[in-house]
Amino acid sequence: MSFNKQKIKDAFFSSAIIRFSKRCYDDMLSGFFGSHFTDYTENQSRFEKGKLGGKSDDVGDWRQGYVSRFRRRAIVSYENSTLLGALSMARDWLIGCHMKFYGFFFVYFGMCIVLMELLQNFANMSAVSIGPDMVLGIVIAVLAFPMLLSGKTLALALRESFLFSKLFFDFMGFSETGLRKYDSRFYGAKRYFGAAAAGAILGCLSYFIAPVYIVFASAAFICAVMVYKSPEVGVLLTVFSAPFLSFIGAPSMLLAALVIYTFMCMAVKVFLGKLVLKFEFSDVFVFLFMLVMLFGGVASVGGGASLRQAAIYVCFMFIYFMIVSLITTKKWLSRLVAALLASGVLTSLYGLYQKLSGNMETGTMDKELFGDLGGRITSTFENSNMLGVFLIMVIPFALSYVFRPGCAWQKLLAATACAVMGICLIYTWSRGAWLGLIISLFVFVLLYSPYVLPILVPAGLLGVTAIWDRIGGNSFIENFIGRFTSILTMSDSSSIYRLGIWRGSMKVVEEHWLTGIGIGSEAFRTVYIRFAESGIETAVHSHNLFLQIIIEVGALGLAVF
Repeated sequence: MSFNKQKIKDAFFSSAIIRFSKRCYDDMLSGFFGSHFTDYTENQSRFEKGKLGGKSDDVGDWRQGYVSRFRRRAIVSYENSTLLGALSMARDWLIGCHMKFYGFFFVYFGMCIVLMELLQNFANMSAVSIGPDMVLGIVIAVLAFPMLLSGKTLALALRESFLFSKLFFDFMGFSETGLRKYDSRFYGAKRYFGAAAAGAILGCLSYFIAPVYIVFASAAFICAVMVYKSPEVGVLLTVFSAPFLSFIGAPSMLLAALVIYTFMCMAVKVFLGKLVLKFEFSDVFVFLFMLVMLFGGVASVGGGASLRQAAIYVCFMFIYFMIVSLITTKKWLSRLVAALLASGVLTSLYGLYQKLSGNMETGTMDKELFGDLGGRITSTFENSNMLGVFLIMVIPFALSYVFRPGCAWQKLLAATACAVMGICLIYTWSRGAWLGLIISLFVFVLLYSPYVLPILVPAGLLGVTAIWDRIGGNSFIENFIGRFTSILTMSDSSSIYRLGIWRGSMKVVEEHWLTGIGIGSEAFRTVYIRFAESGIETAVHSHNLFLQIIIEVGALGLAVF
């Protein structure tokens, strides 16, 4: 029996598919990209010994002494400033405040929101209707009643709450021991009238301002204070909130504001000596690409619109420097990935809600070939293809949690996240995203182990066969296969449209390959229309990342990228 097992084992490990898998695995690790990533430490060491990364040994330089003295004086003046002292006192007062104080505040705030809604109905001579604003006021007032019964401070309540302790201490990394000094201070215990008056005044403002904006502004202020205290939290908020800012409006500007504010808080931390930055080998190319993009906004045929869009791009690239400077431990990396996965799952759940409710996009699909699909989900994105791009970047992170060492419930959560995002990805009907996910999963499996691929491929084929026989040619399976194979036939209008754009874009490259035309859709439209094919004159980009980069910033920009 053991002899037969050994023969089967030897036959398996010497089979052609195992040899092919090991060859791919070895080539990936020893090839151009594999050697580049695995030799990063060696590259960084050479960079630090060079002129850009090297440090001066002349510690007695008078300029260094002058700068150090000026910095020390500035730090002392900053930390002893009246404004910072007042903010610290306000923070201490709010954290150590009695929960009844907040209870009175929120009860009157919610009740006044409801009263203002009733007053508006009366002023408009309309029937009383329970709208979203009134529901919000009722929810705030109801949730505030338990605060009136509490005898704790806010600090003690946060520490003893399972949900908020996990959120603030485990996820955001704030120190739990730092709040113990507020447990018995009981600020605001005799000022309930002031709390009620403040809540009533804020609630009355909802007559002029939508209460959801008042709540959002209050939450934004609290988040701003937390980000100032810990810029790492700003990185988590940036990654988590990016897909949901479209609900508020102007998502790019809001995201840019969050990035700039977090970067400023990080700069303050560096100035105060609480964070040390290390300039690394890869940072040079990121910085060069930022300069190239900024120059592409200045020297552009698109004018001011190009400069604004280039500024947004450069602002978003600061996220890279924030992550490599702030997310420096395994714990913070786990928190960042958790924020990304939470964002991906919630985005996918909203997309599946669109599918169930029938609120889907129908304008970007060939109705003659795929009219029976019913439409494509976009979730919080304007375009289903952009949703697909987002999901195929998040799914491999969830998959890594399935394979990493850990407890069973973490693996189960990660597998559930993969399933939710995978189902959402299917209903985007984005063939390019499907193809991208297949390629990324193939690379993932090869990098994980050379022995996984030979097991997964037969198992996958067996599973598809079993499902096909069980369903018996289900329409969903047929639609999925038909949609995916259409990427090869180029028979639908979407594929024909993109081929036309690529041909026109290549003509732009032929004329402007060296310097590019500048950043943004305005610059692209201005030049592309001279080379566009009939019926495809309204394109705002080339539908290809590498093609778009060489069009905007030329061959040099593409080389830096």
